[in-house]
Amino acid sequence: MLHGRDRTRGEALVEEIAAEGGSARFVAADLTDAEDTLRLAAEAGAVDILVSNAGLYEFAPTAATDAASFDRHIAVNTRAPFLLAGPASLYVNGAVLYADGGERSTLPA
Repeated sequence: MLHGRDRTRGEALVEEIAAEGGSARFVAADLTDAEDTLRLAAEAGAVDILVSNAGLYEFAPTAATDAASFDRHIAVNTRAPFLLAGPASLYVNGAVLYADGGERSTLPA
């Protein structure tokens, strides 16, 4: 199962995997939305491995970071992996992996 926000890109990737002889399905969900994240977990059902690779990094000086930006970071980088891992832990037969989805950068002062 593949996940992302962009249905067109996701479905194109499913077609590419199928063309190579594999199988996949795509579920669109917005990880900044708790209900959408829980829906994704429910639709995923039983999985062998959960790879949590989403990451949001909108670097800015602390004084220039507003509450909405901070909330997006927490939603994607902290809350979404937690919400996905909870239901997945009932089904995962293998492992839950957390990967850093973003590039490293120096934070502005």
